[in-house]
Amino acid sequence: MSAYIYALLSNISWGLGAQFYTHYSKKLSPMWTNIFKGTLGFILFGLTAILTGGFTPAPPAAIGLFMLSGFIGLGFADVFLLKSFTQIGPARTMIIFSFQPLIVGVISYFLFGQQVDLYKFLSIIFFLACVIIFTLEGYKKTSKWQFGVLLIALLGVCLDAAGVIITRTAFDASNISSIQANTYRCLGALPAFAIAARIFKVKFFETLRTLKKHSLLNITFGATVGTFCCLMFYLKAVSFGHLATVTAMSMTSVIFSAIFECLFERKWPSKYLLVAFGCFGCAAYILFALG
Repeated sequence: MSAYIYALLSNISWGLGAQFYTHYSKKLSPMWTNIFKGTLGFILFGLTAILTGGFTPAPPAAIGLFMLSGFIGLGFADVFLLKSFTQIGPARTMIIFSFQPLIVGVISYFLFGQQVDLYKFLSIIFFLACVIIFTLEGYKKTSKWQFGVLLIALLGVCLDAAGVIITRTAFDASNISSIQANTYRCLGALPAFAIAARIFKVKFFETLRTLKKHSLLNITFGATVGTFCCLMFYLKAVSFGHLATVTAMSMTSVIFSAIFECLFERKWPSKYLLVAFGCFGCAAYILFALG
């Protein structure tokens, strides 16, 4: 299966999970929500790896890189993104992700010698156009950009981009499955959770015990889709896909977030969403039919 199909499935999973992350980040806290989804991800990936053949040998350096990637990306980057979700919403937060393909593209050019040809460049432009359209819609509603929150989101994006580069380096240094790699990444995030919980005094287990059964089922479902499924598909794409294009496709999670938001809130899609669909269709056609 094409790396871009895996990236698309990852974005759909993230778009759905983002609805639950936003809700519980507001209700509880971004830090608590991030710890919950990361810990559940570690349990699910670990069990899946064991049930599908166990752990295959890998160079210690590669395992260390996967854990470092998780420490940075899952442990800290996602906290900033969830914080931004609570302030300006998932769709407007994703405008900052327009910087990530540029960051990853430049770094992967020097590290891996990956070229960005004309078709990939055009598809990136159309994917970024989707994000810009949603940003304009958000600006029209509020008449302000909220730069402080955007800087928080930008920090999250930079950390996430660093995690992507480290992950690709680890894949190039090993020959393990994306499920096993995700297990190591989530394992690497656990120390970050412990540090964050201590510094910010997050009462994880106390809060967990206060959740009603309905809320617990909801956040578990959201974390399973938004973390387990999302990361499983995404790392599969990162393992052999063109990094700049794969990260650019993460922009489409804005569209899927907006779609699920319409379904959850039972409202018709806006004209901005329809135009964004047009841009997404152009990008997909260029990427799959011409690229």
